[in-house]
Amino acid sequence: MVLLGRRDYRCKHLSSGRRIASKLASNFLNCSSRPYRPASALQVTSGVPGYGQGRYAVITSPAVHLPNRRCSPMSLTAPVPSASGRPSPAPSLSQSPVDIRPQSTDVSILPPLRFHHPTSLTMRLHFDDPRRRRHDGTPTSAGPAAKSAQPDCVRDDEGTVKAEPPPGQECRLTIGADVYLLADVHWHTPSEHTVGGVAFPMEQHMKYVRSAEDGTVSGESGSEYAVIGVFVHPGEPNASLDRLLGSARRGEDPWAVAGVELDALLPTCTESYRYLGSTTVCPYLPGVRWSVLTHPVQASAAAVNHYRKVFPRGNARAVQPLGDRRIASDRHRWW
Repeated sequence: MVLLGRRDYRCKHLSSGRRIASKLASNFLNCSSRPYRPASALQVTSGVPGYGQGRYAVITSPAVHLPNRRCSPMSLTAPVPSASGRPSPAPSLSQSPVDIRPQSTDVSILPPLRFHHPTSLTMRLHFDDPRRRRHDGTPTSAGPAAKSAQPDCVRDDEGTVKAEPPPGQECRLTIGADVYLLADVHWHTPSEHTVGGVAFPMEQHMKYVRSAEDGTVSGESGSEYAVIGVFVHPGEPNASLDRLLGSARRGEDPWAVAGVELDALLPTCTESYRYLGSTTVCPYLPGVRWSVLTHPVQASAAAVNHYRKVFPRGNARAVQPLGDRRIASDRHRWW
């Protein structure tokens, strides 16, 4: 998905030649009631092995034309029923990620997401190796009190590259009366959340931890976290995001990327889907306050491809059951 102006999408609608792909596209665009005219035939390539907990088919299509809307090519990944690698823990009804069905969300007046980010930061990056965490018992997404009592829950595809703000720089997120401080930014490929069953090439997570009145943070339980999920799609260059993704590598030594503008990692429009879920890595702490932005950001294709080469088998957790949870949204229903 590529941004067109501030609030419109340049989306890709797949041709009706293949039933599954057409259904994915209509769900994704929420415009199945609108007629469309395919510009050319759909192309479905062979599966890309090992993304997340299964295999994916890469669906690509040339440009198509919708009434009053110009759509550009886009690659989507759709799960197909084949599993490989280490299995995830048994799903519960409070876990993340989930599949978001836009037509089924509760459109509400929600407290806005207010970001307060210093400019031109030097971010410290490191490779978070799941094998090292499995052996030494290091907690994954929580503080010291939340060490996992079940190290076997660490998946082989949990590795990621994390970017942390410099000490002393308060990168704040305010949601209503609650204030959170940025803990790290990391990326999953393909996206962990899906929209109408469709995954994006990448998803960025900006993980914030609740700040107490005295300014301290704990991060010892999932309820202390607010995570901003941002879909990433290859397109126009993004200087800050391109440098972060382009520097990704494996290894034990950390590295730094200077001149990062955190606001450039966010779309202009911050409408979102919100629900209570969990961390997506071991120990899968429940109670996390999720806000998945409806608009994606772009990064250069070279930067996205470089990051995906660092994780050739992907590093995304499989979609979990939504159960009886409801997803709230402050998005504008344009259809």
